[in-house]
Amino acid sequence: MKTRLIYSSLISLLLASGFSACSNTPEVNPKDITTKETELKLESDTLMVPVGEETSTKIINGGGNYKVINEAPEIAVATINKDNINIKSFKQGFTAFILSDDADNYKRIVVKSMYTSIVLDTNEINIKKLLGHDLSDKTIIIKKGNGDYEVESGDENVVKFVTIQQDSIVHIRGIHTGETTIKITDAAGLTAQVKVTVNETDIPFTDEEKQEIMNSDVKRVFWDEDLQQWTPERYNYLTAFNHKVGTENRVGYEYSDYRFIRIFFDGDESVGVYENARVDACPQWYGEITHYAPAKVEIIKNDGTNVWGIVSVIKNKRLYRGYFCLPKQ
Repeated sequence: MKTRLIYSSLISLLLASGFSACSNTPEVNPKDITTKETELKLESDTLMVPVGEETSTKIINGGGNYKVINEAPEIAVATINKDNINIKSFKQGFTAFILSDDADNYKRIVVKSMYTSIVLDTNEINIKKLLGHDLSDKTIIIKKGNGDYEVESGDENVVKFVTIQQDSIVHIRGIHTGETTIKITDAAGLTAQVKVTVNETDIPFTDEEKQEIMNSDVKRVFWDEDLQQWTPERYNYLTAFNHKVGTENRVGYEYSDYRFIRIFFDGDESVGVYENARVDACPQWYGEITHYAPAKVEIIKNDGTNVWGIVSVIKNKRLYRGYFCLPKQ
């Protein structure tokens, strides 16, 4: 009996000490349990690389064992070298690469592969044009640049921007004598300038053009750039003529009074310049007749069989010109 009481007392003491130990253990708050996250961080999330060159950026923080996926390797390629990322540019454009690590972090880094300057085929253009004519267009070729170009003339009274083709061929047009610049700006804000000088002339044909006219004995009459050239094969219903009425030479082609070009000048058709000439033109059927005077005729060749001449007149600040090759009188 006494032994049983001793065992009961021992058990009671053990239970009491056990409960006391449990009550002394601090409670665990779920909010105090935190997981340390590894952030993937670079020196820069947007990189600019000059076309044809390389650059690099450093991984400041991450989970290690880094890998990259290049979105457009034809533009630029990123490679890993420990904690460094090297980027090689191949051509102009925007792309990106995806960086990942062993902590399942992913980051997209934008790469701008850009030219650092605009390269043109020329930095100076001289335009020689006929007075009042638009036949003076020139082109500027953009060899390198970042696209989306804007073109501005420093003085549109001297030269005008006409259009741009294929985002690389700039068309400009000389207007009046003077000097100005054409400014080209690309998508990156880079600029380039071309000096443009325009010289108008009232000389109807250069020596080279005169020689080209004299080199052919095809019967023909030409008047003004905006009109068509007459030849017997082209308009067989039109009659060419070269005859004299009194002291006046009459040269041209006609179909009665419905369609004609008539050139009038005094002289004997020997080589030389003849002032106080005139031109009557009705190039379209039943069209309006235009009178040009005072005109100037220059006989540039007379070989005894044919006669070659050039004609010019300034009307409304525009040089009109023409030429002919017809059997002599």
